[in-house]
Amino acid sequence: MEFALKHDQAERSHRVLKVTEHLIEGLKKKGRKILTPLQSDRRSGIVVFEDPEPGATYERLKKLNITVASRVHALRASPHYYNTEEEIDKLLAAL
Repeated sequence: MEFALKHDQAERSHRVLKVTEHLIEGLKKKGRKILTPLQSDRRSGIVVFEDPEPGATYERLKKLNITVASRVHALRASPHYYNTEEEIDKLLAAL
C-alpha cells in the first residue's frame, strides 16, 4: 500500500500506458497479432495477443516466473505501474 501511495493516480495511469506501449511495440517487432485495441483512447493495462499454443506458452512462461493468462488462441498480459521495461523485455525474449 505504501508503494502505491507514493505515486498519484495520474502518474500510475501514465506508467501503465507506458509499459503497455513498450509491450505492444515489442510484440509488433516479433510479428505478433495484437487483439487488444491499439487506438490510444482505448488503451488500458491489458494486452491480448495471438499465440499458436497458448497453453504450452503459458506453462513455459510460468516456469520462468512470468505471469500471463492463457486464452483461446491467445495470451493476455496485464502490465501495471510497478512493472519495469526489463520485465517486459524478459517476456518478449521468452516468446
